[in-house]
Parts: sequence; C-alpha cells; structure tokens
Amino acid sequence: MLKVLRGGQLSTVQDAGRMGWQALGVTPGGALDAVALRVGNWLVGNADHLAAIEMTWAGLQVSFTEDTLIALTGARAEVSCEERSVPFWRPLWISRGSVLRMGQVIAGARVYLCVQGGIMAPVVMGGLGTDLRNRFGGYEGRALKAGDTLALRPQQDRYPRLRVLLRQHGSGFASPPWQVSMWRDSGLPGDRPIRLLAGPHQSGLGDQGVATLHSAEFRVLPQSDRQALRLQGVALTAANDRQPSAGVCFGVLQLPPDGHPILLLADHQTTGGYPVIGVAASVERTRLAQLKPGDSVHFVGCGQDEAHRLLQERERRLMTIRHELAWRAQYG
Repeated sequence: MLKVLRGGQLSTVQDAGRMGWQALGVTPGGALDAVALRVGNWLVGNADHLAAIEMTWAGLQVSFTEDTLIALTGARAEVSCEERSVPFWRPLWISRGSVLRMGQVIAGARVYLCVQGGIMAPVVMGGLGTDLRNRFGGYEGRALKAGDTLALRPQQDRYPRLRVLLRQHGSGFASPPWQVSMWRDSGLPGDRPIRLLAGPHQSGLGDQGVATLHSAEFRVLPQSDRQALRLQGVALTAANDRQPSAGVCFGVLQLPPDGHPILLLADHQTTGGYPVIGVAASVERTRLAQLKPGDSVHFVGCGQDEAHRLLQERERRLMTIRHELAWRAQYG
C-alpha cells in the first residue's frame, strides 16, 4: 500500500481514461500527459494503461508499506527520498517504510508516480481515473489528502533481474545508471509553437484573425485546470460567437465572446457552443498537459497529413523505447 502523508496542491489517481461515454455526458478524463503515464508504467513492468498518481505543481508525500518498484515521469521537479534527490525516467527500488517527498516543479506542471502493479481503484464505466467534477473514480472521486491509503494491484515481477540488483542496495532507494531518453517527447514547455489544425469555425476569424492567431503570444491564466487552459493575449473576434452545441475533444480551441481562447484538456465538457477555431494536433497533448499559469503559448498552422505523420513518428520512437527498456531491465 501507499500511505498519503500530504496530498499536495492537486494529486489524483488517473489511468488512460474512460472512452465511449461522451454521449451520456461523461468525459474521457484520465492522465493529462498520456505519454508520461505510458512510459512510467513500462518502467515498472506494467501495462501502459494502469492507474498512477498524477501530481500537480508540488507537495505530495507518500510512504511505502512494502518494498516496491516505482518510476517518476512527466515534469521536472524536486523529489527526494530519505534526504536524497530522486532521479526521473528510470525504475527505482523503494524500500519499505521510505517516504517520497515532492517539492516544487522546476519545469512543466505534472509529475506521475507509477508503481509496479498499478494503483487499485474501483472500475467505473471501464476506467479507474478520478472524475473530479462528477466525484467518482480514483480515490472516492476526489483529490488525495493526508491519511488516505491506496491499495496496489498484485505485483507481476516482469523484471526479476533488475529487482535483485536494486534491492541489494539496502534502505531508501536504488536505481540503475541508465534512464529513458525523452528529450523529444517529455512534453516540457519550450519555444516550439503548438501545431494547430483549422477548426470548423476558423474561417469566421477572417484572414487577419487567422494570421493573428498564428502569430500572437498567449499566456496561460491561473484559472486553468484539468478541464481547460484559459489563455490571454490579443482578443480575437469571430463572425458568429455562438454556434449550435456540438461534441468536443481534448485539444479543441474554443473562442468565447470575450475573445480569449480556451484550450480543452482531458476533463473537458462533452459538448460546447463556442466557435471551434482550431484543434491541437494529437501529438501536442502531452505538451498541453505540462503548461502551467504564466507559460507562453504560440500556435502554428498544421494539416491533417502532417499531424498524422508526427503522431506516427512519435509512436515509433515510443515503441523503440519500450523494446529497449524491456531489454535493459532483463539484461542491462
């Protein structure tokens, strides 16, 4: 089990999401940074969809009741165990009774704690993740707080040699000398603009409005959450600021009447009536997940063929990482 000593600013149990229920008003939800969740699960020998803890910005502290293999992925943050700095993007052997402490995020917004076996939670509509708005899934449908105890699924030891090597190091934690190279796909903010496909109502901006959308700088507002990134910058104007309500998805860029765009994230509403002026390419979702208040956002136009190519290239890189990781864990 994991014992929560401090809940942090916002820590929730999240998995790959619950798909197929939007017609009933239930958002897919799940981990905002799906790449970090997948790779973290691979690092501990789990299937890539199992539940982990998503930590936002700072503060989570947990203790372990048994020796456990874990991994930290996602944002760069100050994390320590028994007064030693804990590395990211590699398997970590944590001994019984050790306490993991997360400090401030240095770059990005969200850190993922994956544990061998995965976090145990009730299955609701095919998913384990926390739906904060509807208050179900995860741990009692809410953020974690001090005193919570999270059960773990039975550990399937797919990396026995790695476990033997690491547990010889005694108390605290131990890790191998290698880590997964995520320099292209970690999602950490950078200078590269977000690639944006044209939305069905983008033409309503006019040529000048579209040019402004692709050249202006926007800032993420503090009102942002798991539902959406609220952006502020040059106010845009659409020909029709209201549209018939229609289905929306992760990455949709809506334009409300005040002219400041809203970028929908994993906990988005299932339908919306604001004009959809763009949709972020799927490959950009992990970057959207790691944006925090004050971060700068730029957009650049992208076609469907390019969006498909970029996603396929990333999936090939991830599959290479997965196979290399399995080899290292067994023989490296």
